[in-house]
Amino acid sequence: MSAIPTGELRISPFAFSPDGHTLVIIRGGTVQLWNVADPDVPSVSVAVDAHTAAITALAYHPTAPVLATGSEDLRVRLWDFADPAHPKLAAVLPPESASGVSALGFSPDGRTLVTATHEGLVRTWDVTVPLRPRVMATISVSWNEASALAFSPDSRLLLTGDGARTQVWRLVAGRPERLAAFGTGASRSSMAFSPDGSTVLTAADGSAQLWNLRDPSVPALIAKLPVQAAEVHAVAFSPDGHTAATAETSGGDYWVRLWDLTDLSHPWQSATLTGHTGDVGTLAFSPDGHTLASGGKDGTVRMWDVGDNARPKSLAVFQGVPLVTSLTFSPDGQSLAAAADDGRLRIWTVDPATLLKRLCINAGAPITLAQQSQYLQAFSAHEDCG
Repeated sequence: MSAIPTGELRISPFAFSPDGHTLVIIRGGTVQLWNVADPDVPSVSVAVDAHTAAITALAYHPTAPVLATGSEDLRVRLWDFADPAHPKLAAVLPPESASGVSALGFSPDGRTLVTATHEGLVRTWDVTVPLRPRVMATISVSWNEASALAFSPDSRLLLTGDGARTQVWRLVAGRPERLAAFGTGASRSSMAFSPDGSTVLTAADGSAQLWNLRDPSVPALIAKLPVQAAEVHAVAFSPDGHTAATAETSGGDYWVRLWDLTDLSHPWQSATLTGHTGDVGTLAFSPDGHTLASGGKDGTVRMWDVGDNARPKSLAVFQGVPLVTSLTFSPDGQSLAAAADDGRLRIWTVDPATLLKRLCINAGAPITLAQQSQYLQAFSAHEDCG
């Protein structure tokens, strides 16, 4: 598989375009668009000097050809990439404060852009006309950094996380109304909405908790996942909402746990995934929910078949990667991208049929069904190739 060289700078934010053919990565203050339609031969399409300081956040509009970038230079900029080879600067949003942008995101319905700063200020923008943003409100959500944002699937609720709590805001035409705060006293490192928007999974220090948000003004603790770890670094919901994943550390032990959420009030551990030898800081489910990727400080990215959450199987281990900072699947689920602290963003093809086809091409001899069964146990049987 191929690696995209990005110099010596650490890569942090990146995202796929909705069609999965373009990958945006950040090098300091530069935005690069990579054509990854063929993941084996990624080619840079264009590089944009987008900001005068490091870019800290980026997000695609869900329906329009618009990319938003936020930076330590205090600016948020909107880029029109209707022609991906020639993106145009369409708008520059004025600074919110004297601190840089810490997070941003578009609502799933595409009507609202939310930006957050290191000083805990959050601003909402009307982007009904995506390239003509109009500020609607500015709120202070914390005395310190607003480090995490999450929209509900219906775009009506916004969660903000900081060093002490999670807050719930109702968005009516993009205008926020504070409804509640929950999970006080613990730093929120990760949080995720269930696909139906009724439940939130949070990671805080050494715990993972499920919260009922059917009445968002009264968040109710449903259950604490019975983790037995000193730290929970990351959480993720499967696309069907039936499985949760947690990345945990305890002493010198590192693992990923799968949890069956069929009964939310009694989540039970369905499996433990072992093999990592360092903190696992990032988790990602594939769009179809059949695959989980995990990555961390041990320099590996591991792929797991979690179609049956009680009987997960190891699919692959990608080695030789320095500290893995982030993982994401392309929307079609056929490619996985990993950001690492060596300044390289790596892309792997993870669709089993495509992998097998390439193995057949590169093997130099036919791979029989018997050999597939012996050496490629995680893959469904295919016809002989050769």
